[in-house]
Amino acid sequence: MEINKRLTTKELLKIIGIGALIVVSLAMPGLPKVYFLLKGKNKKPLYFDKKNLSSQIRRLKNKELISISEERGDTIIRLTEKGKEKVLRYNFEELELERPEKWDRRWRMVIFDIPEKYKVAREIFREKIKMLGFYRLQDSVFIYPFPCEKEIEFMREYLGIGNYVLFLTFRELERSELSLTRFNF
Repeated sequence: MEINKRLTTKELLKIIGIGALIVVSLAMPGLPKVYFLLKGKNKKPLYFDKKNLSSQIRRLKNKELISISEERGDTIIRLTEKGKEKVLRYNFEELELERPEKWDRRWRMVIFDIPEKYKVAREIFREKIKMLGFYRLQDSVFIYPFPCEKEIEFMREYLGIGNYVLFLTFRELERSELSLTRFNF
């Protein structure tokens, strides 16, 4: 049995955020087990020190990131709006794009014209797509050869710039041989 005594606030919020099961095991008193569903890692349950877990839950409640209630004899832990915002921020910060083994021969293009009043969101968006590996064709035009529509949709909704970002999928790109070298084809 793997015991992890240092459950981080970030991990616990994400666990609660995805509705993962937290069960106090009767077979092993004092050792709650937490099933991780994050990014498909750790398929088996991990066991945590009950005292540490209780302390983390109290801390999250005091910070108003979660609410605790009783329903039909069960203790229910839910994220508050503030907690949901924090989980979204964590998800945004950790966002990555998967690269399939084989290219589907389609290009993805992100074009944006975000007004000056959303300058901070525009710069965050631009920096994030650069970090994700997009290739800059022009100041507000980026391309990527792999599926990423869900991630772009998440980012533009998270940043509140959905009306100013256009996502395109297409097959032909002039000078694509130059662009392909950027993605190690």
